[in-house]
Amino acid sequence: MKNRLNVCFAVLLMLFPFAANAQSPQASQLYFGAFAGIQNFSDIDAGFGVDLDFGSGYVIGGVGGWRVNENFRIEAEAAYQWADADLGLQSGDIWIFRTTLGGYFEYPVAPAFAPFVGAGVGISAIEIDNVLLSGSAAGTFHGEIGLAYRLRPKLTLVPAARYEWNNVEFVGGDDGLTATSLRMGVHFSF
Repeated sequence: MKNRLNVCFAVLLMLFPFAANAQSPQASQLYFGAFAGIQNFSDIDAGFGVDLDFGSGYVIGGVGGWRVNENFRIEAEAAYQWADADLGLQSGDIWIFRTTLGGYFEYPVAPAFAPFVGAGVGISAIEIDNVLLSGSAAGTFHGEIGLAYRLRPKLTLVPAARYEWNNVEFVGGDDGLTATSLRMGVHFSF
């Protein structure tokens, strides 16, 4: 994981010279984008002294949003997540499809850089095959921090860290499935 972070940081440093041509975002812009990242689910007490353990996983998805003004944007997201899952002698995979609606506050500190914080709510479809849970729908929410890095007036690189929670019940065990992720995204404005 440390190598992946180093690669992401190196890419950002290589793109730094292009930031001088970028401009601050304009109000009322429609944008679309995509992202990919690594995902880590928290282990779950499945009851009866057995833990449901997850390996590192991945997340990919797309976003569509509206920049209301220089500091606030509203965003709809669809994401697909997966990882290995182990329950004692059984093993399988976890798949989650999430759709959320979120709000994000950006604070431009330079023409090309705007740290942001945001949150969103939505619904997720969860399946853990061969293990414990199949085809469950759940409410979900997330909190996120990141940096909007404008490469060009209509092109923004969006690295972010996210915490998410899915409201799913496990027999005799924990309530909720949590995860953290590191993502790299790109937004195209119109």
